Amino acid sequence: MFSSSASSDGAEGSEIYDSNMGGSPTRVVLPAKRISFWIGYGLTSAKSLTVEVTPTSDHESAVFTG
Repeated sequence: MFSSSASSDGAEGSEIYDSNMGGSPTRVVLPAKRISFWIGYGLTSAKSLTVEVTPTSDHESAVFTG
């Protein structure tokens, strides 16, 4: 169960859903393989962006800042 969140300048972002993009992956990704997909968030500012990604409940989150 992939999950993600984003915030910027102290405000939580709202996830943007686009049915044409297909959403997050639901299939198993084998070791040494990868998968790409789009996620989007509506944010009020581009300052101090933080994105947290959790691939599954069995894995630790990765936090990206910029």
